[in-house]
Amino acid sequence: MNTIDKRPLRAADLLKITPSILEGLYATGRTQLLDGDIAQADQTASKYCMLDANAPRAWMLLAAVRQSMGRLAEAANLYLTALMIEPGDPAPAAFAIACFREAGLDGPADALQGCWGDSIEQRSDLRALVLGGGQRSR
Repeated sequence: MNTIDKRPLRAADLLKITPSILEGLYATGRTQLLDGDIAQADQTASKYCMLDANAPRAWMLLAAVRQSMGRLAEAANLYLTALMIEPGDPAPAAFAIACFREAGLDGPADALQGCWGDSIEQRSDLRALVLGGGQRSR
């Protein structure tokens, strides 16, 4: 625990990597993913997760990359990692449900939907994702 601001220490803190550099890493990985440079996006997102493991969007980015690679069960589990870090946000659950469904893993998808269905139902963007079983823009 960081005694100054009560945040857990991150690798980025130990390496003295500034928040602006982390922001740039996220933006770079997202751009690489959207541009279809999947191999590079995977490397960038993996580095971002290592440097800032407590950032839900780091795991969301890596999950989106793995999802685009067709590694659906792995992507779903990475979305669940983001959900564990930020349990109030239903978006990671919705993306995980969509991945599990697309992978033919209805058991985990049904379990998540049972827990998160009401929260997802309140957001039309997430509702469409879960009902459609596909991807939405990131």
